[in-house]
Amino acid sequence: MKTDLTKDNLRNASYWVIIIAGVFFGLIYFRSFLEPIVLALVVWYLIRTARKYVGRIKIRGKSLPGIIQRILAFILTVSLLYGVYQIVSVNVKLISANADSYDDNLQVFIDQIKGFTEANSSYIPEVNVQETIDRIDYQSILSSVFNSVSVVLGNFALVIVYVIFFLIEENFFSQKLDNLFKKDANRKNVMGIVGRINKAVNKYFTVKTEVSLITAGISYLILLAYGVDFPVLWAFIIFVLNYIPYIGSLVASLLPAIFAIFQFASFWPFVWVFFTVEAVQI
Repeated sequence: MKTDLTKDNLRNASYWVIIIAGVFFGLIYFRSFLEPIVLALVVWYLIRTARKYVGRIKIRGKSLPGIIQRILAFILTVSLLYGVYQIVSVNVKLISANADSYDDNLQVFIDQIKGFTEANSSYIPEVNVQETIDRIDYQSILSSVFNSVSVVLGNFALVIVYVIFFLIEENFFSQKLDNLFKKDANRKNVMGIVGRINKAVNKYFTVKTEVSLITAGISYLILLAYGVDFPVLWAFIIFVLNYIPYIGSLVASLLPAIFAIFQFASFWPFVWVFFTVEAVQI
């Protein structure tokens, strides 16, 4: 009996390994195909959330018709996302345009580190700071980020098509469940599971969005007070990365802090920006 159970467990484990490996390689192989679909799902969910708020609008004591709510939510969400893209792309272009100035500041910072290490050579091991920094091609990094944003915009039309498809299919979801599950008990069970999942996801994103907005707003004021360039861009990045547990908040604090070195050619702005912004996110 134990041998049979062991064989069953091994067989089930091997099935799961094959399934997980297949999903993993499928995501990699079909990445270009899946990316716009995933983005469309995110936009579709944002539209659904926006529709709840639009549904609260009343004219002469009556709510707007369902079709009007959908159209308004769609227009508001797409306009907001396009506006965010414009803000991000403009800021990235400005950073790229001022790259020479930041490069000069970085060189000053490197010289300061060199002077410090040379003055304390007996305590600090010898490190070729210039060579280490030269290995980091930050201009290429900025270019790749901008290109990635451009690719996302290039798929914008395709994403919108998928979003429209999801919005249309949403109306026939209940009907398809009725056709798929003939028994009322099974249908109610599935609808209950879907409802609980939707409620949990909606609650998570609602709470996370509110916290991220507050965190991004406070971080914006902090960066503005410190005089860090492009505080709107960093605040937006902080807002987005806060959706990623643990590591997201750390990266969100590091990015503007590292940029402070490029801007001020000093280590102390990095320290103050990092610890202040990180304190907001704890």
